[in-house]
Amino acid sequence: MPVHGRRESGRVDELDDGEAAAATRINSRAAPIFETVRRAADQGPEVAEVWETLLRNRRIGARMVVERVNALGPLRQGSDVERAVDVLWVFNDPALYDALVRRRGWTDDAFRAWLSERMRDALLVE
Repeated sequence: MPVHGRRESGRVDELDDGEAAAATRINSRAAPIFETVRRAADQGPEVAEVWETLLRNRRIGARMVVERVNALGPLRQGSDVERAVDVLWVFNDPALYDALVRRRGWTDDAFRAWLSERMRDALLVE
């Protein structure tokens, strides 16, 4: 679900819960596609460009969420917007979903709850 289509929240914790739910939903479908494109990216410049576009688009989405979180309240001490974008970009990587849900057998609900907690830990003031 595109960031602009998600429910706007006035509370940062609700935004993180919503982002974790959206990431889980998206990555349940996107993980195999991302892995296929990642593997094929070494085979030619056209596929490599598709891979780079996917990475850039994920980063743009992460930036939109971080900017919204930052507008609602301060980021965790020692974290600036760029670092927070980096962290969220990694947390939203379909490979993370693939590793924990598809390979290790976590349920979507367990992954979503874990992801939401990690997002709060990494981004929000204690």
